[in-house]
Amino acid sequence: MDPPYLHVTESGMGRENGVQFWTKVPLTSQIVAQGPVDDFSRWYSTQALRTALPPLGVTVSPLVPWLLWNLWIARNKLVFEGKIFQVDDIISKASAEARAWENANAGKKLARKKLNPVRVSTPHPFSCWIDGAWQESTRAGSMGWIIKNEEDAVLCRGSSNRTHVESALVAEALALRDALKQANDLQLQSLHISSDSQVLISTLREGRDLNEIAGVLTDIRNLATLFCPLSFSFVPRLENIQADSLAKASLARLAL
Repeated sequence: MDPPYLHVTESGMGRENGVQFWTKVPLTSQIVAQGPVDDFSRWYSTQALRTALPPLGVTVSPLVPWLLWNLWIARNKLVFEGKIFQVDDIISKASAEARAWENANAGKKLARKKLNPVRVSTPHPFSCWIDGAWQESTRAGSMGWIIKNEEDAVLCRGSSNRTHVESALVAEALALRDALKQANDLQLQSLHISSDSQVLISTLREGRDLNEIAGVLTDIRNLATLFCPLSFSFVPRLENIQADSLAKASLARLAL
């Protein structure tokens, strides 16, 4: 017996047939359980251009068209090849394709709100180097940091790791957040942060918003109020090798 999907589109795709077709798409019951869609056209017109919330890593591109496209592909794979995809796999694939498209069109500017920058050129008795490591295939991330005094003696070093990290920039921001928490635990009152992420440093020094790390950025700015002064600078990767080694070692442990 032919699959029911083959009998849905023969008489066109009017509103009624469209609703019938939607109910035949694989995984529809799971999707509708999250929120029923009574009028697809009206729903699409209000949702299609909405951007995704962090930390998916999709900062400008709408995610809905990619989700629908991958649902359609899943339907065709089931009908013509007998392959079944899980909801999580479809969402992950749609997110990855949206990020890839966005990266290919990186020339478009992000809408950013100006905030008061946190920067100062005053010398600091304490310095901190941070780095994040990220593995695209597993979406695993790790963070490393090292804090020294003005004699270049190490006060502390640390690392952490976690799954479901959406980009290398997110890992870098998480490393900074962890380092600021550690510095506060040490009761340091001033600090200079060095990182080899130009995007993160410029975002902080210019007081810009960045959707990709919005939640972590809020935490960082709240922690920044605990230090006076607090400053940031970009350093080449070769000058950040200690923090880089800590982050990479932590990522390797997560893979075991």
